[in-house]
Amino acid sequence: MKRALFGLVFLVCATASLAEAPPALLTYQGFLRNAAGQPLNGAYDLVFRLFSADVGGDEIVVSTQNGVQVSEGIFTATLGGTNVADGSGPGVYGTLVRALGDYGTTYLEVSVNGEVLGPRTALSSAPYALNARLVNGVDVVSVGALDLYVNGDTGDDQKSGRFAGSAKKTIQAALNAIPAVTTGPVTVHIAQSASAYAGGLVLADRQLHSWQPITLRGEPSATISGSGLDTGLLAMRISNLVLDHLTFTGFSGQALLLAATYATLKSCELANSNYGVEVTWGSQAIVQNCNIHDNQAAGIGELGSWVEIVETPEAPGLGPTILKDNGHGLRAQNGGRIVVNGPLQVSGNGRAAVYATQGAMVDLWSRSDVSLADPGSDGCLMVSKTNATVQGYGSAVTSGPPGYCLCQATYNGICADGRP
Repeated sequence: MKRALFGLVFLVCATASLAEAPPALLTYQGFLRNAAGQPLNGAYDLVFRLFSADVGGDEIVVSTQNGVQVSEGIFTATLGGTNVADGSGPGVYGTLVRALGDYGTTYLEVSVNGEVLGPRTALSSAPYALNARLVNGVDVVSVGALDLYVNGDTGDDQKSGRFAGSAKKTIQAALNAIPAVTTGPVTVHIAQSASAYAGGLVLADRQLHSWQPITLRGEPSATISGSGLDTGLLAMRISNLVLDHLTFTGFSGQALLLAATYATLKSCELANSNYGVEVTWGSQAIVQNCNIHDNQAAGIGELGSWVEIVETPEAPGLGPTILKDNGHGLRAQNGGRIVVNGPLQVSGNGRAAVYATQGAMVDLWSRSDVSLADPGSDGCLMVSKTNATVQGYGSAVTSGPPGYCLCQATYNGICADGRP
């Protein structure tokens, strides 16, 4: 039965604050009638599609709504929030905000019970008020999950939303595309590349609601190299960052620098830098099954922060975190704390396997799967300056000189070599 459709589009105003991250919504009102011109009644399945052109073009987003009630021909449907899915065209668009922000004009196509009604309707200027939530082309608020893709071999980023069609995709470009505030998880999928990705990356000031993570994931792994750069990745004021199967190598400063950030490192390699990871400004870092080696100052260093070495929850027994560096293995200072709550091997370091100073604490939790072996000139433990402490040392498996403490520092209340 032939139907005709006449529709008006209105923007539903969002009165909540940005912190509450309301979804971007459009209310579509239409009128359905049959070929005889009589208004229809009942429940109908509607599909709304946004295209980049009035004929043909790219399908940007799709909203499927089943069982929409029609009364005397009149129906109302809400587009946005959780009922918007990515279309078949290039880019990843999970929200109306992102779609309307990228396209100057969009065209709405409506299907009723599988029948496409035409022609498509160009959206009026009203929906573009949604774009006020974009600052310099980047979402202030993003609703739902966001996936970004990086491929160093091909430059292919046609799945990466805002940068669709660019042949110069980099990890930094993906980081720049992450909204300042988002309600869903963000994942940057980094393809394994024949050549290493460039370091010097910066990710700062991103807020995620409900503890949703920003994940940088190597698929299956990815290498980020220094070539004389100071830092591999600086993460500053990030509420929840996950680094998964990434290698950072060859930086004159830190392979990874965390500042006022909560981060989890999973199966990462941090190598050939001054510090493997330096944790500062009250940051917290969880380290799972990482290989940290050949760093000059320390493998893991913290300044007034918290570091915990844990067993990989989803794969217990996968393997220990390994520290084998030219300087200290673990270095805690300025009142910070390193807690070893998972398997750990520290061996072959140029200085102490574990170093605590300036009121810091290293807690080995009396674990028998902690190994401190073949340390350098400072021995297995070096504890210095007032109130620095190493505890839970008794069950650790050690080989080599035990080390020393000085300046009122203690480990287990004992200065092993008798020095004051």
